[in-house]
Amino acid sequence: MQAFNAAIKAWQALLGSTRVLSGAHTLAQYQEDTFPLYNPQAVQAVLLPKDVAEIQALVNIANTHKVALYPISRGRNWGYGSKRPPRGPVAIIDMGALNAISQYDEVLGSVWVQPGVTPGMLYTFLKQKGNHFMVPVTGAGPDTSILGNVLERGYGITPYADHFNAMIGLEAVLPDGSLYQSPLQSLQGHAAASVYKWGIGPYTDGLFAQGNFGIVTGMRVSLATRPSKLLAFIFSFEHIDLPSVIRGIRALLATAGGNLGGLNLMNKARVLSMIRKDGKGLHGFTDPVVLEALGKQHRVADWTLTGAIYGEGPVVWGVKRLLIRYMGHIAVKKQFLRAPLINRALHLVKKLPGKMKKRLQPKLETVQLALGNM
Repeated sequence: MQAFNAAIKAWQALLGSTRVLSGAHTLAQYQEDTFPLYNPQAVQAVLLPKDVAEIQALVNIANTHKVALYPISRGRNWGYGSKRPPRGPVAIIDMGALNAISQYDEVLGSVWVQPGVTPGMLYTFLKQKGNHFMVPVTGAGPDTSILGNVLERGYGITPYADHFNAMIGLEAVLPDGSLYQSPLQSLQGHAAASVYKWGIGPYTDGLFAQGNFGIVTGMRVSLATRPSKLLAFIFSFEHIDLPSVIRGIRALLATAGGNLGGLNLMNKARVLSMIRKDGKGLHGFTDPVVLEALGKQHRVADWTLTGAIYGEGPVVWGVKRLLIRYMGHIAVKKQFLRAPLINRALHLVKKLPGKMKKRLQPKLETVQLALGNM
């Protein structure tokens, strides 16, 4: 570990000792994950840069001492990964402090974000700018990294569900410490670079998705326009109807795909894992008897389709009719949810007697949060 010790001293000289973490307790926190794997020797140090120039300098030091780096945005990209590196020894570059939001285009709907920018931060920013656009959210919460999810080709809930497809351009620190920019941006064609994803020549931006060709320090993302109406839906189906459900989804996407967001077809085990927040009774999902019992207890069908319809009033009601046409006849249960109705219902439930309030309020609050996410 002599090389790492020398590199740590050089990083401390650059950043100061408070931004080069090496204590055992701190390093253990950076190896927490959603998977039960742990290597106490994997993380040798955690580096906390504040800008792109510092990241370039950190990379140059790593090259000098021939040690490996592992960058993270916020380390909360649940489902795709977290802070823990796949192997070691490495030094983690935690880019949570790079959280600037800039180059906002209020006409075409796009914005430049750094690795530390979260959906919560972008929501506050857009609200201050007039609330005309939607945040590209996931189910992972408001404190995750927008950039990190894009690079993992993450899936979202709002109309721009394919987050990498909604990415227009990026910049990254390359392994030699130099700075990469998307082709049009590097040629000072900023106006074109902000609207045309593919640039000129080979599409090199794609190398940085799920790859280790560089440390991405910023990117431009497209934003969906906030609609005047949103209608969420939950359809339940039996297992024998699954082929018909898939055919219905295909037909629906072919006719109204641009007005749909967050289509999610989930089996019983997936839904139960989401609603059983206490974690009890979830260790037998491979046992059909356990699944059946829990499904009856929580009134969960074999398959559940969720999603939302976005647009002007006539468009929303038109897509609703299409949804019913393609899948209404095979659904065992159909629910349509609108935020104003849920808000009024929650207001009334809070005035009910004890047992009814205790039973209904948590369910309505969960639905209210889900609608807010959409």
